[in-house]
Amino acid sequence: MLFVAHTQIETKNRDAVYNRFQEIGNGEVEGVKLLGTWHSLTQDENWSVLESSDAIQIAKLFHKWTDLALNNLTPVVDNDDMYKVLSNK
Repeated sequence: MLFVAHTQIETKNRDAVYNRFQEIGNGEVEGVKLLGTWHSLTQDENWSVLESSDAIQIAKLFHKWTDLALNNLTPVVDNDDMYKVLSNK
């Protein structure tokens, strides 16, 4: 399953977030594939696309960041799957 994560970083936590990022990267966990991450130029938010079939592993990934940032996670489907939804397949 695909997920889009939107992370909001409070100004007071920005340096701590990017210091941790330099230390551990995204904090990868087994069973979660990071397809890409994009950072705002103001460094106060980012978006990631992830793939996983294990909600526990997704939670483990984001647990590493919940002390510093607000993470919103949305399950999504691609165009091929949306065509299936719309055609009742």
